[in-house]
Amino acid sequence: MLRRLLVCALMLPAMVAVTGSAASASSAPGIAGASAASPPRSSSGDVRGWTILSNNDAGADQVIAAARRFQINHLQLSHQIVFDLRDLRDPAKQAQTNRLTRAAHRAGIREVAVWDHALYDLSYYPAEFRTGPNGTIDLDNPAFWEWFKQDYRSLLDLTPDSDAVVLTFIETGARVEGQYSTRLKTDAEKLAYLVDQVASVAVDERHQNLYLRTFGYFPAEIVRTVDAIKLVQHRTGIRVMAKATPHDFFLTHPNDRWVQTIDRPTIIEFDTTGEYNGQGKIAGAWPHARPCSRRRPPITARPTPSRGAASGCPRRAKQRAGSSS
Repeated sequence: MLRRLLVCALMLPAMVAVTGSAASASSAPGIAGASAASPPRSSSGDVRGWTILSNNDAGADQVIAAARRFQINHLQLSHQIVFDLRDLRDPAKQAQTNRLTRAAHRAGIREVAVWDHALYDLSYYPAEFRTGPNGTIDLDNPAFWEWFKQDYRSLLDLTPDSDAVVLTFIETGARVEGQYSTRLKTDAEKLAYLVDQVASVAVDERHQNLYLRTFGYFPAEIVRTVDAIKLVQHRTGIRVMAKATPHDFFLTHPNDRWVQTIDRPTIIEFDTTGEYNGQGKIAGAWPHARPCSRRRPPITARPTPSRGAASGCPRRAKQRAGSSS
């Protein structure tokens, strides 16, 4: 059930909404932090925000300046600013991230989140941990996870004023599902264990919120990711961020029906930057003759859609998230 609206942006926002079931509310009241004594910096369940993708300072400042007028309380810094936390080792990116974070707080934005991906490419990790078959990481080696968490601490130290991390834990450099383990039997178990290691630093130690940014290109991938989220041991301080559509932001794609199966507070990511618009035989198709109230049939119930469409209707923030029509 749609509860709140969050907006993600380039210079113009891509819209997002927060959903949650009664089960979510009872398991994480108010979306609290690691414990009642040490909640994340922003523990309120109300989320309304933007994401800035561009590293254009003037444009970013304009977005932040407009935040109070639109009652924005959440800002994500991503892509050209900080795509991975390791980007912050670049002094210029670190300075820009911290400047925008401080500016956002001064503008009344309660929570500023930085993006990250895990795992990074294999070469990022010391060779002493890449002892699995074909040079994969041995996930059963406790020393690797101690190194991983210490590295995460050092990266978060570079952005001391940020309040949350948006973590993409699928479709990453060295996919954790492809690493070696005899203890973690399934892809879902590996994904969940990785999330819990990040949360042990970001949530437990730094009292930040951790947003799991997730999507999938095929139903089996989406089901695997949803199963992984169910296995995550941390019950507080973790939220989910899913796209409004399965696969990606194509005009012909349906609403994401899997989001209703996620038993955690969830942000629904809408795109108003038009990332995939015009990838067809015509530049764009935005009919104005009559409102379009229904999407095409669910992606699993029809042939694979073409790249682009001759007709369709623009995605609307008011459309109910999770609907299959």
